[in-house]
Amino acid sequence: APPPTPLASAGDKHAAQLHAELINRPLVEEERRERAGARVLTSSGGEATPLELLLEAQQPARAWRGFSAAQLESMLRVGGLRVQRFGRGERVLRNGDPATFFAVVLRGTLAVTLADEMLDVKYPGDLVGELALYSGGRRSADIVGTSEGYVATMGFGLLEAYMVHSSAQHAAVAGALNELLARAALAASIAKETGAD
Repeated sequence: APPPTPLASAGDKHAAQLHAELINRPLVEEERRERAGARVLTSSGGEATPLELLLEAQQPARAWRGFSAAQLESMLRVGGLRVQRFGRGERVLRNGDPATFFAVVLRGTLAVTLADEMLDVKYPGDLVGELALYSGGRRSADIVGTSEGYVATMGFGLLEAYMVHSSAQHAAVAGALNELLARAALAASIAKETGAD
């Protein structure tokens, strides 16, 4: 049976377009297969499913951690989490753009830049774009691929719908995901205020 259609709220009118924003082009057939859980060819020449990439990216020292395979499967099938590829030099997020989703780096690396100055590098297990949920709804920097890789994205509207309109089990997973985003945003805000990295 096909996976359930992700839930969408009224504030998330363009759920399909939401993820296409990531790379500013329509989704191609390869990405549709990735969404369905088919094995995908990775930059290292191996194969992995989106679930395997999500599990692999969990790092003790990074924000993305602590989710079971069942919880990640819930995010993929019910919550609308999508795995997408990015290329070296490809802009993943654009400074000043409206923020409609967050992403977690699964493989590869991303540079955080502002006015052509590199501010940070994001590695597997790091979140990008989550700060906008708590700080005005606009992107505050460019995020550019420094290698080929994968990110998992979820729209903020889909996260809200996942929390509110899902079964108690799925809502608990969405609540844990929301808490993770809040902790990461708070840590980033404190680091920015104190000048710590």
